[in-house]
Amino acid sequence: MKKLRILLFASLMTCLFFIGEQVFADELQPSITYHNIRLDKTTSESDLNYLVNNKKQKDIDFYLQKQDNESAYFQFDYARSVDMVGVKLTGWWPNQQGISEYKIQYLAGEEWKDAEHSYQVDWLEQHKGPETLNLGISEPIQAKSFRLVIVKANHAWSDKICMHEFSPTILQKNNDPIPSSIDLTNLNLMNGKLNYLVENPNSADIDFMPKKNYDEADTFIQYNYDGLVYLNKIRLIGWFPKNQAIKNLSVEYYENGKWKSALPATELPWKTQSGLQKEEELFVQLKQAVITKKFRIKINSAYKTWSNKLNMRLVCPMGKVINSQAELLKRVKNIETIKNYGLIGNNYGEFQQADVDQLAALGEKLKGKLDENLTANELDVLVKSTDEQLLAFYQKRNPLNPETTPQVSLQNLSTTFGQKENLIDHQLATTSEFTKVNDNSNGMIEFDFKNKQIDLQGILLNCDANYQPMKEIEFQAYQNGQWQTIYQGKGTWRDTEDVFAGMNLPIDKIETSKIRMIVKQKSVAINEVSFIGKIK
Repeated sequence: MKKLRILLFASLMTCLFFIGEQVFADELQPSITYHNIRLDKTTSESDLNYLVNNKKQKDIDFYLQKQDNESAYFQFDYARSVDMVGVKLTGWWPNQQGISEYKIQYLAGEEWKDAEHSYQVDWLEQHKGPETLNLGISEPIQAKSFRLVIVKANHAWSDKICMHEFSPTILQKNNDPIPSSIDLTNLNLMNGKLNYLVENPNSADIDFMPKKNYDEADTFIQYNYDGLVYLNKIRLIGWFPKNQAIKNLSVEYYENGKWKSALPATELPWKTQSGLQKEEELFVQLKQAVITKKFRIKINSAYKTWSNKLNMRLVCPMGKVINSQAELLKRVKNIETIKNYGLIGNNYGEFQQADVDQLAALGEKLKGKLDENLTANELDVLVKSTDEQLLAFYQKRNPLNPETTPQVSLQNLSTTFGQKENLIDHQLATTSEFTKVNDNSNGMIEFDFKNKQIDLQGILLNCDANYQPMKEIEFQAYQNGQWQTIYQGKGTWRDTEDVFAGMNLPIDKIETSKIRMIVKQKSVAINEVSFIGKIK
């Protein structure tokens, strides 16, 4: 066996990668060995690291040299035990010179074991490409070492095989996949909320009405994710299932601009008798696990004992997050909001146009990164870099009015996005996010007017109604040496697509120099807090 350790600036099997000018350690970068493979003269041994991550689209050319019925394979050794959920392949002219069949082996103790069956690679492209496929396995495999055994390859031109990427797909986040949005085709939501399909702890009813019969129009529930997810089954809960639940479904996933089948039409094996008032849970295993950002369930038929109404209590794709772009996407959206709604000028708290233009350019660059399938470490570095640039942008904001602006301080809260001063800059576009340090105690945001008194007549609170708004609102004022509650109530945020939502909190007129907001939930995002009244 000829062995190659791919180590970039290595130390103790830790590899370094670059994003722009950022450098970070990635313990999920394996060392690579190969057996019964000869590299083409155009491919050096140092090029093999591109099998794992090949943004430069470098050709990796090699030949199989099988001897004595021995396998030809690439071996990937990790610094620690990892969870493999599939294989990533990127081919160049793949139908002419790409891998067409492979199998997976993993090291269990001192023994190499085969994982399931061999896998056929169905390349779509007949031209040069590149084309990327993410092929999932039925269940994650935990190990430190894996082999990708090449069973067959396409040899339209010669014995040479050309690939850009050929490596295990490793879980980088041990989180359940929660879709960022759910879309309906040929269905109207009549009762409940769409997010109940994946998170429904109180077993609430979710009622749909098809616009046309299922045999007259394709009917889909589509799940959209902020990043790659691994999905291998669907969890369903029906109520009176043989009277009003899904009867037959099929499953598709999105890859390379096309919808592909993950499960053909399947009759759901509900066991509850018709007319029996009972909740029943089912798990449907996909024919092949998928790695994707978009996933949809096609409803081919449903039970209609009483009406055309479709009732379910859960229709939830199951699996794990591979890499989530949610944090990066949040920052892209925030930059877009500042560009569209930020106040520009020479007044207190306003931005300069040149600074907003520079921030908007950063947002455009980040949008491009959303299409690159970055690793978890790459995303973390990019998010950190973006936060630093956002903070630098806030520092360029015109000074706030020293005569009317309170000093903001936090208790049992950390700032996880933005900065606390964003709460009082009179800019709705500059949001801030806070998370409790100790979840067992309330967090507090205090506004101190120092030696001045405010003749407080009302409070205006602005949040994004669709992202972590205040659920329970409580404000207190400091008077006569003690804190007293001046407002307490529920956050009645209406469902809206608007960027901002506001609540005008009525209070009894009071004179004070300190006000604090009580934070009871674990995390909260706030755009602005405005105090209505005269400063004395």
